[in-house]
Amino acid sequence: MTSLWSGIPDLMRAFDKLATQGDAAAREVVARTAALGETEIKNQFSGSHKKGQPHVGGAAPNIVSGTARRSVRADPITKVGLGEYMTQVGPRVAYGRRLELGASGSRGYPYVKPGAQIAKPKFEQIQMDVYRRFLT
Repeated sequence: MTSLWSGIPDLMRAFDKLATQGDAAAREVVARTAALGETEIKNQFSGSHKKGQPHVGGAAPNIVSGTARRSVRADPITKVGLGEYMTQVGPRVAYGRRLELGASGSRGYPYVKPGAQIAKPKFEQIQMDVYRRFLT
């Protein structure tokens, strides 16, 4: 006769597998959404000019040396808990905020907020794709 408890080890292994898969999926979602956010923020730069020359048309920031654009990146991904990861994406140059918002009477050239607004609607699809793949 089979014991009522005979299937418990198999059930526990299945739960462990599901937790491991879910945790890996959560990390991948954060990595992929951060990469998309970084790309869309960098895509907001438009036009270029030499240092000291006037801005070249439009409301987007120009590429002058390329430093501000290259400085946009994600922090390392940090595990907060089981299935919980985090990172931050943004410019790393000291003048990144000033470029975005303007300061002391100078005009701002938003690039972080518009890039994030373009990326955000795509995050849900990334989540669905990743979790579907990991959890099936």
